[in-house]
Parts: sequence; C-alpha cells; structure tokens
Amino acid sequence: MERLRGYKLELRDHREGWKKARSAVYGSARSRAELLDGALSGEGTSQDHRSRLLRGTDKLNKTSERLQEARRVAAETEGVGEGILSELGRQREVIVHASSTLDVAQDNIGRSKRILVAMGRRLVTNKLIVIGFILFLAAFIVLVICIKFVPSSFWASIPAMLRGGEDDSSNASDSISSDSGSA
Repeated sequence: MERLRGYKLELRDHREGWKKARSAVYGSARSRAELLDGALSGEGTSQDHRSRLLRGTDKLNKTSERLQEARRVAAETEGVGEGILSELGRQREVIVHASSTLDVAQDNIGRSKRILVAMGRRLVTNKLIVIGFILFLAAFIVLVICIKFVPSSFWASIPAMLRGGEDDSSNASDSISSDSGSA
C-alpha cells in the first residue's frame, strides 16, 4: 500500500510539472505575440531587434519541445502507473487467495492432529487389551498343562503343604512315588 501511495504522489507531481510547463509555453506565446506586434508596428527594424526576435523564437521552440517531452513523459508515467496499479491488484488477489487457502490448510492440519492423537490413544488401549488377553491365555495354557501332566495326588497335597503339615507331605510323597511306580 505504501508503494501505491508513492506512485500516486509521483503521478501527481508529474501532472503539476506538466501544468507549469504548459502555462510557461502559453505565457511565451503571449510574449512572442507582443514582440511580433512591435516589429510589425515599425518600432525597431534594426538587426539587434531581429536577433532578439530570433532568440525569442528559438526559446519558444525549445520550450514547446520541452513541453511536448513533458507531456510524453507524463503520459508514459501515467501508463506505467496504471500498469503497476493493475499488477498490484492482481497480486493482492493472489495473496488474499493464498491466505484463505492457508487458513483452510491450518484448520485441516488441526483436525488431522486431533484425529491422530485419538488414534494413538486407541492404539495404546488396544495393545494393552491384546497383551492382557495374551497373558490370560498363557496362564490358562500353563494351568491346563499342569492339570494334565501333574498327578492328582500332587494337587491333593498342596493344601496340606500350605498349612505347613509334614505328616501330609510325607503321605503326598508316598502317593507321588506310588503313582510314578504304577505309571
């Protein structure tokens, strides 16, 4: 926006310069007419007077050329200014579109992050459930193997061993040895 204001100020300055140059040319035209009127009325026919008239005419021609150049530069500057303004307008539209696209992308990223966090929590929960189920199955398999391959007399002696009674443990040892002898 700051550059745009600078271009507008520069365009205004060029226009003011053009107006000043135009008024200078029209003022010179009046001076020229006065000089020509004086020459035609017969006030001075000398060589000096003619040379002044020629110098005045040369000045007027140079001023006219400068004015035309100033007009050309002003028109060119105005064209460049209009081109710059239209380009700035297009760039502004691109920036606004990019900004809105970025806002949408940020919203989508936020939603994606929340979804990924929820998925991570579910993953951990599912892993814990699977690990618990595996441990339960392993314990159950060990229990089934123990029940299947360990003699029943051993299982009967466990309560006595837990109570600390030795008389039952000797009986349990005898029964274990008798079971192994019969097998």
